[in-house]
Amino acid sequence: MKKSLKSSKIIAIVLAITMMFALLVPGFSASAADFDGYVAISVDAGSVGAGLLYAPQLVGFYAGESVADITVRFVGAGNLDVTNHQLYGWSLQGFKIPVSFTPALPADLAACIDYYTEMLDDTDEPELLNTSGPSTAGQFLRDYDFFDLDFTSWGMWRMGSGWMFTVNNQTTEEGAAATFPKDGDVIRWQFSLFWGDDIGMGWDMVWNNTPRANKDALTMAVARVNSSPNKAQILSSPAAQSAYNAALASLGNLSASQNAVTSALSTLNSATGGGFTNIGGGIFAQFIDFFRRIIDWILNIFRWN
Repeated sequence: MKKSLKSSKIIAIVLAITMMFALLVPGFSASAADFDGYVAISVDAGSVGAGLLYAPQLVGFYAGESVADITVRFVGAGNLDVTNHQLYGWSLQGFKIPVSFTPALPADLAACIDYYTEMLDDTDEPELLNTSGPSTAGQFLRDYDFFDLDFTSWGMWRMGSGWMFTVNNQTTEEGAAATFPKDGDVIRWQFSLFWGDDIGMGWDMVWNNTPRANKDALTMAVARVNSSPNKAQILSSPAAQSAYNAALASLGNLSASQNAVTSALSTLNSATGGGFTNIGGGIFAQFIDFFRRIIDWILNIFRWN
């Protein structure tokens, strides 16, 4: 009888500690420990005035999963236009537009496109830039929408717009299905009008005269807010909501300067407290899983005694 009471007390203590841990440690849950890591991921089309199509979120992944797998988990298969090419495998063609927008080019981008149309065709042909591309909710924004050059008489291949992604602000040599992120990485899908040159991923000197800001840190900060179960509380003050809105605007603005992005990040962190995640991944997830296993082991000991 004494042994039974002693066992019951120990079990009660263990359970109490577990409950306290769950309350004090943000993101403590079985689901938080299921994934091997988390990334921040977003989708934007600032090059055509759409801004963020899908705002940053923390998305979990399992070992061996690729950017393609994470992208499907992020937006859902129904919001993607994907082909499985015989040679290239998984190939993203477009994202479904969640909210209608009015197409508008940043001034610096319009000037560069005008330069290229004159250089390649020796005439000013604004019709090459189709400003009546898809912009209504439910439509798909696909490769070659808005801007499509096909100078077959020059012996050149087709050029134009399309979706590209970066991992930690760097392009990769592999496609999305062959790129495997690490815990804490930042993945940004962006719509480019000219082979990535216009969004800072290309090599052309004309486009690179207008460098693009590194938005990874701000993307991660916004993803943490959006993925927190306490989001409403975090943004409950007018200052926090204003800082959050400004951060979203900065992320969706292709022409935002690095100073503006850095300022938006500082203001958001200051207004929200910064540094929280409420979602566990990587080492944190492994620690939680280890802690749970210890509890299970202790409970099993007393269960068989």
